[in-house]
Amino acid sequence: MFNGIFLFYILQRLTWIIKITYWSQFSTKQWIESMTLVGYFTGHGDVINGTTWFLIPLFLFYLVRIGYAWIYEKIKPEYNFLFLELFVLLIMFLIKGFHLSVSSTLVFVYMPLMGMILGEIFRKERRISIFNGSLLLIVNYVLMVIWFWVFAREYHDTYCYFVSFIYSLFLIIIFAIFKEQFKKSQMIDFCCKISLSVYLMHMTFGRFLLSFFSYISIPFSLSFVITIAVIFLISYIHMNILSRIIR
Repeated sequence: MFNGIFLFYILQRLTWIIKITYWSQFSTKQWIESMTLVGYFTGHGDVINGTTWFLIPLFLFYLVRIGYAWIYEKIKPEYNFLFLELFVLLIMFLIKGFHLSVSSTLVFVYMPLMGMILGEIFRKERRISIFNGSLLLIVNYVLMVIWFWVFAREYHDTYCYFVSFIYSLFLIIIFAIFKEQFKKSQMIDFCCKISLSVYLMHMTFGRFLLSFFSYISIPFSLSFVITIAVIFLISYIHMNILSRIIR
């Protein structure tokens, strides 16, 4: 994420020579907090790119996933998942006890956990029954709803958030059932590869480009198409950078 925000910061510095933008109001400290995600731990959040919040629970999920892989062959998947649920439950109790600023963000770790359970259910060499997998999905969902009530109650009060999440699960199930058909499409494969980068880049670069095109009087429809194309290009570059770092 550092690479993306740093690139955007350089772009903004060059733009400020000509015109002050929305992002000129933020201090160097806020830019650094955005680049490093430290703002989520200090309670300031990310005022530069609000989409980065999901990286925090995603990092926690990666840690949990490492533990899952480590004991994958040693015990049954059902027990493995129960162990992970207990581990995440312990983390939830700890962040509640320590009143961490990042608590309302970490609770989203239950969402990728749900995806991991679905992944096991739809594996070619399935090691978990559909019935047991469904029970684990229910347990994970109930725990997620409970901890959202504790850490992010606004999702209970003002949004149909958990209903929409169930809809997304059904979409994942549909894609999993017809995955062989989707694999044949190079376009879908490309979109899958750059999807995370698009998510991380669309808010900052999208808003900036649309504002810039409006400033130079380019019609909205044309500017929208150009913006989408540029975001896809930047996301593709960003995805390749991430791939090299991970390797």
